[in-house]
Amino acid sequence: VAIPPEDSQFLETRQFQIPEIARWFNLPPHKLKDLTRSSFSNIESEQISFVTDSILPWLIRLESNYNTQLLNKIEQKRLFYRHNVEGLLRGSARERGEFYRLLWNIGAMSINEIRGKENMDPIDGGNEYFVPMNMVPLRRALEEPKEPEPQQIPTKENTDEGNEDEEVV
Repeated sequence: VAIPPEDSQFLETRQFQIPEIARWFNLPPHKLKDLTRSSFSNIESEQISFVTDSILPWLIRLESNYNTQLLNKIEQKRLFYRHNVEGLLRGSARERGEFYRLLWNIGAMSINEIRGKENMDPIDGGNEYFVPMNMVPLRRALEEPKEPEPQQIPTKENTDEGNEDEEVV
C-alpha cells in the first residue's frame, strides 16, 4: 500500500505544526507532547526555561495586580502576594539531595526545613542548625570560647625529683 507523493508531503508538513504552535505561545515543544528532539537532560533545562521565560512574566504581572488591587497602603508595607514556582523547578532527587546537603552543611537549613520541602513530617531535634566545625550545633559554635585553665608547669620545687634532701626509705 503506497502513499501518493502529495499525501506524503502533507504528512511531512504536519511535523512542523507543533513547533510552530509552541513558538506562538512561547512554550517548549515537549509541553505539547512533541518529544522528537528531546532527551532527559534537555527537558529539564527546557522546564527551567519554560518557567523563567513563559510563566514567570505572567506571574509577576499577576502578583503586582494582587498587591495593588487587593491590599491597601498600610497592608502593602507588611504583606505581599507571591506565587511559589519552586515545585515547577524541582530537579531530580540527586540534585535536590546535593542542594539540601550543601545548605545543611553550612548551617543555612535545618533537617526539619529540608523535610518540610520534601513534604515529610518534622522530627524531634530537627530544628537544630549545624556548622562544619565537626558538625557542632550552631548555638554551641556561637558561644564564647572558654578560657583554658592554667596548667602548672613542673619545676624542681613542685616535683619529688627536686627534693634531694629527703631520705628515701
